[in-house]
Amino acid sequence: MPQIESLSLKHTPRSDHRFPIELELERFENQLRTIQLGLEILTSVCATLPDSEIPPEDGSDEDGDGEMEEKEGEEETDGEGDTDTQMATDETPKTSQPNLSRFAFLVPPLLSLIDPTHLSFPPPGSPSIHPPTTSALGAIHLCALECLNNLFLSLATSHRSLTDTEKSQGVTIWGTLWTVLEKVGNPRSAESTKEQKLFWEAAIGVLWGVSIVFKGAIVPEEAQVHLLMGLSDAYTGNDQMRVKLVGSLECLAQHPQSIGTNRVGYPLSFWPILLY
Repeated sequence: MPQIESLSLKHTPRSDHRFPIELELERFENQLRTIQLGLEILTSVCATLPDSEIPPEDGSDEDGDGEMEEKEGEEETDGEGDTDTQMATDETPKTSQPNLSRFAFLVPPLLSLIDPTHLSFPPPGSPSIHPPTTSALGAIHLCALECLNNLFLSLATSHRSLTDTEKSQGVTIWGTLWTVLEKVGNPRSAESTKEQKLFWEAAIGVLWGVSIVFKGAIVPEEAQVHLLMGLSDAYTGNDQMRVKLVGSLECLAQHPQSIGTNRVGYPLSFWPILLY
């Protein structure tokens, strides 16, 4: 009979029991990954927004076969030149540009998803208390920023004049973005992490898109302008980032009530670019 002292538990089956907190964290991580997947799909959709539908000018039904036949009969009896002109007019595609009002409902939830938590960016030298959650949160922040970037760059193709309500929304969106960026921290700081810098690089694209869509409505603030200018200098070897930064500054410089302030705030070296 073996001695009790010599028995070993080294090769015996291990228990798969996990603490409730471990199960809860795993469930939470799975939910975050599901949100990330949804954001990736939405990001692709926002890359090319659908055009607004144009209602028939006379309010008629699309199934007006009798009217169609009448028009065809008129074309046959008209002269050749008139028929060609009519056909060219009918074949001209009726398109419309993306309308901000139709997609404004997407902005608040996306802005809430870029707002960092205490687990999003652990301080340098302090490991996350739960790395999987930190990784999932970082991925969600970046996906939400990419989605906002695609959304506003698509809306920037519209040349429709903004209403006062939309301009007010733009000012609010701009302010919310900067509030979030202040929480993330200055990317030029020596203590900034790689994850914080990636967040800023994605956010700069969003700032550019928002500044284009709401050009002339956003009041430039000196601290923001100087930070964007400093980042432009920091990205000297990155033309893509410099285009976004200088493009944002260009739009801010076109605020009608801040022309005098802008001339003082921007150095002379920037004005040839901003007034291009």
